[in-house]
Amino acid sequence: PVISSLLPIRQALGKNLHDSIDVRRSKAKAVEMHIERAEDSGVNWPLVVMGLSLALFGFIIYYVIPLALLSMQLSLLLNIFFMLLIMMLQGLVMLSINAQYILERVLVYTLLFWDKLAIRTVVLKNLVAHRRRNRKTTMMYALSLGFIIFTFVSYDVQINSMVYMSLQRSGTPIKATVRYVDEENAGRISNVEAWENWAANNPNIEAYGWASYDLEHSCPHYAETDVSNLGRVFSDYNDFFSVPPGLFGVLTESFLRPKEVDDSDSFGLLEKLYTPIGTGSALLGTVYKRILHLTDLSSHFLTVFDYENEYYYSTADVASKTIVYRMKPVAFMNGAPFFKFSQFPAVRGQDLLVGYPTWRLMCQQQFTSMDQIPLGSFFAKPIDPEDGQVLDNIEAGMRSLVSTGPTYSMYVSDYRDILEPIKQANIAMNFFFSFTVIVAMAISFFSLMSSMYTNIYEQAKEIGILRAVGMPYGWLQRVYIY
Repeated sequence: PVISSLLPIRQALGKNLHDSIDVRRSKAKAVEMHIERAEDSGVNWPLVVMGLSLALFGFIIYYVIPLALLSMQLSLLLNIFFMLLIMMLQGLVMLSINAQYILERVLVYTLLFWDKLAIRTVVLKNLVAHRRRNRKTTMMYALSLGFIIFTFVSYDVQINSMVYMSLQRSGTPIKATVRYVDEENAGRISNVEAWENWAANNPNIEAYGWASYDLEHSCPHYAETDVSNLGRVFSDYNDFFSVPPGLFGVLTESFLRPKEVDDSDSFGLLEKLYTPIGTGSALLGTVYKRILHLTDLSSHFLTVFDYENEYYYSTADVASKTIVYRMKPVAFMNGAPFFKFSQFPAVRGQDLLVGYPTWRLMCQQQFTSMDQIPLGSFFAKPIDPEDGQVLDNIEAGMRSLVSTGPTYSMYVSDYRDILEPIKQANIAMNFFFSFTVIVAMAISFFSLMSSMYTNIYEQAKEIGILRAVGMPYGWLQRVYIY
């Protein structure tokens, strides 16, 4: 209230004595003329503020944004983009005000074509007389509604992103994951056959599959698992998983987004890992094509495994504690269900998928057979992911199997449990935004009513003149309603 009263007070006190005590002339001014002496003019503060604003804008564009990109400060970058979008909103409002005169004439002649020409002419002249006050009301309407809509859309995009990420990381609507891993029971699931028999005989399950636990925690003598270029100049940490050839048919396929795939054969993405040339190959995130300087799918990269200190070898030779494998990508992935792939440089620590034979070889053949490979996640594809009863039946069966297994074995996760808090927050925020819109509209309504009352009050003499020359009362009503 204090800030909103500053401009009216300044305008009232800024009038000269003649205009202040003149009660005979109309207060509405369609045209104003100001005569100023050049030597009497002081600092042009609007021009100074505009110059400082543009200088700050240039500093942000040419320094702050590159700094945020180089230092990977995404929060700073998002705040800058948010500020730029607000400035764009204000700029579009100002641009629409510049086109106000043209829009007024277009709307009057388009919507009031059926009315008399005299009324249309008086309406246009009336709009010209009150353009300055109407412009302020227009800005208030546009900025308040525009900001609320922009905030609501930003929130909606954020919520949809959270839902998308939750579904992507889940892989399937319901899954079971290893709860606890130690060196003695690294992802061991004692009742694998019971899980598979239950899934095969459940009419609500269309398909099922396993994914191994990550290599670093399954092979306790490994301290870190990395991918690197051939010169070992650029490297990054990755989680290594072994997957069966048909797993992508079990997971939610809408999240599967390969960027570049080896098309030398007709096998599927994971099936390629089990071909003769697929042994020693992997599915790699698209971002590593640039980071590791891979020109195409025929290029090679390294997988580097560091041993725990004094765990596997007793020698102090550092080189003997590092195992390196030369591998080739069969596909570059922009995204996949459950697994972490991306094409953006800010997303590091992604996943790497290999076949079971390759995974066993990487673990220095610690496991004598494929049956001993530690399994980390069990996925079940329901026949109807939208049917709540089907999902409830699958969840109940999984929880029953978990209850009969070891305490460290597995836990069941349902994506509906993840989405429920998001839905509750979404309902609360929708009420909040609706309430905000109502409040903004109520404030704008009273502002518009006050502006309309002032416009008519200041034109009392003009209304009397129009009535004196014979304009009917109904015509005057239509003029001000328009």
